[in-house]
Amino acid sequence: MIKIVGIVLKVTGEVLLKACEDEKAREEFMKMADTVSKEKRSQIMSRIRGKWTKPEMFAHNYLKSAKVRHKMHPKEIPGRPDVLFKDNNIALFIDGCFWHKCPTHYRLPKSNVSFWRKKIRDNVARDRRVTRELKKQGDYRPVRVWECQLTKDFLRGLAETEAET
Repeated sequence: MIKIVGIVLKVTGEVLLKACEDEKAREEFMKMADTVSKEKRSQIMSRIRGKWTKPEMFAHNYLKSAKVRHKMHPKEIPGRPDVLFKDNNIALFIDGCFWHKCPTHYRLPKSNVSFWRKKIRDNVARDRRVTRELKKQGDYRPVRVWECQLTKDFLRGLAETEAET
């Protein structure tokens, strides 16, 4: 009897079920899903940062050069915004296009689809929850911007808002 393990392959648009007779065959098949070794994949994934990403450094450097008072990654605020403007109570979240599902640039990876679907869905749900919580508290006004929308003009607008208060 052949044991169906439900591994889905996408071959020229057709979805097929892969039947494996034993665990060894399934493990061998799963090794083919990634094109790099486990060690190399681990090294690649370890370089993905949670803080001080390029868009965050861009924002920080611009705001610092414009002499706008701000705090990066404050621990005391729910959701740990990327940038906090204490003087006018703005919590800025710079959302990465991939990690937060930008409607313009997000593309679902072709491998390990169920993992990535859940991961991204959970990120988006957490974003909504944090935004709701900050609005409910009323102490800080949450502002979310996609990394692809983060420009000097956007930051200049925030800096002008900061200067007005």
